[in-house]
Amino acid sequence: MQKSRDAEVDMIIKFDQLDGLPVTSNPIAIAMIAGFLRMEADIASAPSAEIAQNAKEALNALKKSFMETTALDGDAYLTFKAITIVEEGGLPAGKKPKIKDSWKTFVEPKMRSLGFSGKEGLYERSRDGAKQIVELQRYKDGGSFVINLTLQPLALVTSDADLVSVANSSIQARWLYDQKFNRTDFWWVSGYNAETMDRAATAAAEFLERNVETAFSELTCLVFSREKAESDAKAAIIFSNLDQVRQKLADYTE
Repeated sequence: MQKSRDAEVDMIIKFDQLDGLPVTSNPIAIAMIAGFLRMEADIASAPSAEIAQNAKEALNALKKSFMETTALDGDAYLTFKAITIVEEGGLPAGKKPKIKDSWKTFVEPKMRSLGFSGKEGLYERSRDGAKQIVELQRYKDGGSFVINLTLQPLALVTSDADLVSVANSSIQARWLYDQKFNRTDFWWVSGYNAETMDRAATAAAEFLERNVETAFSELTCLVFSREKAESDAKAAIIFSNLDQVRQKLADYTE
């Protein structure tokens, strides 16, 4: 299979294509804002009005300092939008909703219509000589998730349970965005309540429906091509071992 130079950047999402979508390239910022929200909730139960006021002033200064630091990053606009979503949703009272419930409602029907099976953010199908896997990975502190793609040639799938062997026979990728040539992956902002989680899951499902076919087509071309891998766009979308997987395929077919 041949791959044109223009097609190499199809998985680079341009900045203007993200307008209005609940995404960030800085999930740590979401965790920090969640911490601020928790502290604000604690202030409400302070033993006296004076202590509460002092704590509130200290927290406001901390938030201001954090926002100023964030503004120095190249993704300040996305981060600001993401923080706004989290502040709108805040932290839920009582039983916390689960992002997997939103994935089940909004993402799974889209994935099944595309021929994928699976549940709870992990979906797969076999097509074009490879196993194609879509994984929605929750950030460890909550508030956001990322979409991982894995492509594993079926010819290299073995019956053993050697995880190292499996990892070395597949490639992983994420969508990136490009702002002033600063390529970085982006995370979907799910917030901490059911409404914001549903909003993020809906946007991610629609994004997958529009882009997953092209993405796996691009990865398939990269993996099965005999051309030498270059270091710019290909390196940006492929995390590791493209050359190694290609060599394994060559050894298998020769």
